[in-house]
Amino acid sequence: VLRHAPAMLAAALVAYAIARAVGIGDHIPRVALPGLSWAVAAHCLLVGLCCAVGGALFAACLRALRRAWRRRAKARPFALVAVGGLAFAGIVLACGWQAFQGTGMGLLRGALAGSAAPADFAVKAGLTVLVLGFGFKGGEIMPMFSIGALLGCSLGLATGAPAGFSAALGMAAFFAAAGRCPLTALLMGAEIFGWLALPFLLIAVAAAYAGSYDVGVFGRGAASELARVRRRARRDEPSLEEDR
Repeated sequence: VLRHAPAMLAAALVAYAIARAVGIGDHIPRVALPGLSWAVAAHCLLVGLCCAVGGALFAACLRALRRAWRRRAKARPFALVAVGGLAFAGIVLACGWQAFQGTGMGLLRGALAGSAAPADFAVKAGLTVLVLGFGFKGGEIMPMFSIGALLGCSLGLATGAPAGFSAALGMAAFFAAAGRCPLTALLMGAEIFGWLALPFLLIAVAAAYAGSYDVGVFGRGAASELARVRRRARRDEPSLEEDR
């Protein structure tokens, strides 16, 4: 992975330069940060643990749906995508969930502004699992951001904590749990919400990553990969008898 880091960094910088020159891209607003205290730290921990459960369930449901339809997809891939698309459209139209379509940027901004219904995160998560599980590609990151922000906002409204701040924590923590990429979630959160948010994000992201299952939307996390490398190294080591 490290040998590809220069190429990935160069690609990211080129993409950023083009997007800035053309004036495209999504803008995620910042939120007001509270003072650091034991109560705020406890809330960061709560959001992180709830995102750990939610992120693990999201990734597990997505893996299960993809696994269930994998054999059928090989035989009739277009039919599978059509079924998933029709199911998604039917559910959205029947329930009036047009606001939950797309990447969820509108939902994310609403959550950061302190506006979210208690079940909004579950609706967005279910619809996202449905379309991705049936073979649609792309658009995993922004939906995970919006799901986490909605979950965090709901927790803030339920506990009396600042809802927008709680949404920001949820956005980063859910992504860390579901994607198994805590460093990315931490750095993206600090870049979006400011480096003064780093202590709060660190608590939430650490709790979310440590409390969730180590297989996410993008595959296994660092812990599983390191364990696999160690097992391979032990297996490849020559035995003492061979050395003699």
